[in-house]
Amino acid sequence: PLTHQLLISNQLMGSLHRLLGAVPVLKALVIAISVFFLDTALHDPAVAKISESVQHADRYARAERYFKKGDYTSSAIELKNILQKDPANLPARIFMGRVYLRVGAVEFAIKELRRARELGGDEELIILPLVSAKLMDRDFKGALSHNPNPEWSARARAALYSLHGQAYIGLRKYADAETALTKTLEIEPESSMALAAFARLNVKLGNKDTAISTIETALELDSGNFHLWHVKGEVDRFAGQPDKAVESFGRALRI
Repeated sequence: PLTHQLLISNQLMGSLHRLLGAVPVLKALVIAISVFFLDTALHDPAVAKISESVQHADRYARAERYFKKGDYTSSAIELKNILQKDPANLPARIFMGRVYLRVGAVEFAIKELRRARELGGDEELIILPLVSAKLMDRDFKGALSHNPNPEWSARARAALYSLHGQAYIGLRKYADAETALTKTLEIEPESSMALAAFARLNVKLGNKDTAISTIETALELDSGNFHLWHVKGEVDRFAGQPDKAVESFGRALRI
């Protein structure tokens, strides 16, 4: 199933014409958001600690290395080997859910993350990818059913508010989206992800100039983030600049 899902993901991400279609753009955009939070989570001290203490440490370490190289199939194989011998291994199960999320295998991601939650996994490590998966599944109300814990790290709380903003955009509740994204910026004033979401919000509201200036500010903060170039392409298309949109989407694919 993972190989099949990888083929689906490659088809979505590998065709610029598909990216220029409304539905694939939305799906690719949410994948990009979740990838950003996944990549930052992998560098979080809590994840480092969990990986050091986990059983089957060698396999887990290999899974991490494969993941960082973009070899998600090999990463999944290592994690599956751990889970076959130790089904209650929380770090491996959470990571498995994240790998599925990375390739857009939403149903599998949700299944793994829910199981990790049932087993008592760390909510801070589970909720963000679970909410991202629900967004990819267009379960916007489900995404909004999860609220940040005051004891979470500032980055995790800010990330969840940003995902809430995306969910409200999906529900066309734009005032609520603005409130959620403002909360993100209150916690992390230079959150490029929140700024990108604000750019998308302004596209929905028809504010061309604000959308353009907002995404340009986000890119000044993090020009190497492919999610931001996806949003830039969306803004360019909205602004009636198809050539720039193609260039922006193409740049996202090259990162």
